[in-house]
Amino acid sequence: MSFHLDGPLGIDPRVDIVFQAVFGAPAQEAARLDFLSAVFGLKLCEARVVNPFDIAKFEDDKLIVVDVLAKDETGRTYQIEMQRRTGRDLPQRMVYNWARIYGNQLLRGQAYLDLRPVLSVWICEDLLFRDAPQAQLRFELRESSDHRLLHDDLRIEVLQLRRWASFRERLLDTPAGRWFWFFNEAADAVRVPEQVQTEGLEQAMDVLRQFRADDHLRSLYDRREEAQRVLKGMDLELQDALRQGEAERKAKEAALVQAESARLQAESAVSLAEAERREKEAALQEKEAERREKEAAQHALATLMEELAALRARSGTS
Repeated sequence: MSFHLDGPLGIDPRVDIVFQAVFGAPAQEAARLDFLSAVFGLKLCEARVVNPFDIAKFEDDKLIVVDVLAKDETGRTYQIEMQRRTGRDLPQRMVYNWARIYGNQLLRGQAYLDLRPVLSVWICEDLLFRDAPQAQLRFELRESSDHRLLHDDLRIEVLQLRRWASFRERLLDTPAGRWFWFFNEAADAVRVPEQVQTEGLEQAMDVLRQFRADDHLRSLYDRREEAQRVLKGMDLELQDALRQGEAERKAKEAALVQAESARLQAESAVSLAEAERREKEAALQEKEAERREKEAAQHALATLMEELAALRARSGTS
């Protein structure tokens, strides 16, 4: 194998047409085998492509689905997808795409036991899980407390390429690390580290050389790179608009909460004032009752005194 570089190749393997050429061409089995074996920790003997790379799809600037489907010697299906834009719906897309591939296996009359595992790997240029420090995350169907596996037919691996800078030295010594290097550094590299030098990676590097040397391929590459750059810019603008809209929504909600709080405070003040008014009225009524009782007592006393005086007068007369 020859890993000599006469300068940076200047070809980004994350651009859709290059990605497809690296993993989607039938002749690229060494690269597919190396990549899938490294990511999933398996020893694969076969990785035949199901949806072969067709360069004619890239002759215009239309957006195309950039995934690669392959099968191994046991019938397992592998989905490889490069994701340059990370939206909030991406986790749902991952599950949906897995379910679609998995469900499409069964034909009428087939049993569920005929289903074969579908293993997906999503290579994310941006961070999908910002709170997760890992460069590679694995998702499976497991019970939440004792981690019992429900079934191994589902497995989704997420490669967060932006974690490369933090874990470069550690990742370089791992099988998956050579592919982190490939996606992050191959375009601008002037040398290939010894740790990543395998037959599969050399085959992938040869694709980059072909795109640099072939005028037609380079022209297609430049157009696709620009198209993806524009799409990413539009996506960033959309995300900014969504964030601004979310900020405005939260501001309106905060204003409504504040208004509701003010209304409740006003109602509380009115209730308190009403309670004070009723308390004062009750105090006045109590005083009035005391006054009337006092007047009644005085009147009764006066009446008694009059009756006593009258009684004395009659006694004196007699």
